Amino acid sequence: SSASQEKKSTNIMSNNENMTPAHRSALDDMRKIASLCATYKDRAVLNRDEYHYKRAKLIKEQQLLQEQQNATATDTDNNVKSDKSAANASNTPSPPPHHPEYTPLPLAGNFLLANIHGMNYNTCLANATCPDRTRRLLTCWESADPQWVKRMEQHGMERYVCLEEREAVERCVGRSVQRVMKDVLG
Repeated sequence: SSASQEKKSTNIMSNNENMTPAHRSALDDMRKIASLCATYKDRAVLNRDEYHYKRAKLIKEQQLLQEQQNATATDTDNNVKSDKSAANASNTPSPPPHHPEYTPLPLAGNFLLANIHGMNYNTCLANATCPDRTRRLLTCWESADPQWVKRMEQHGMERYVCLEEREAVERCVGRSVQRVMKDVLG
């Protein structure tokens, strides 16, 4: 189902001869914004892949350690223990492809970098589509007292920090996407 949707969207985006100038313009705008913000998205994906790999590897190592401890407690035969370790070692996840932004970070570091790049990507998209509203949101965040923000977070009310400005950006970006999709799909 997702493959057919992807094929359909590719056909829509590549079938320029049937597009009106308005469709082409909307599609060009979407491509410009996507290319402008692509670096952030790529870095977020790469760090998220590294995080998932390192997490899976850590979980596998913990499972092996637990199995070895259980085997040591119940088995005295070294051959049985080494057979189990060899079988489990083959289930280790394969590493993600190497990339130029790779950094030998701990698990939490990749998670944090993935989130930072993801937020940068979202901010880039918002700034490209709704610069005035995004500027107001960023001004609100920059002027908010950090201690007040921390107290709001401690009380589970962080969603209220710059709520009006955030919702304005969300509505604007949503309308922009809706407009592009309407122009592209007709």
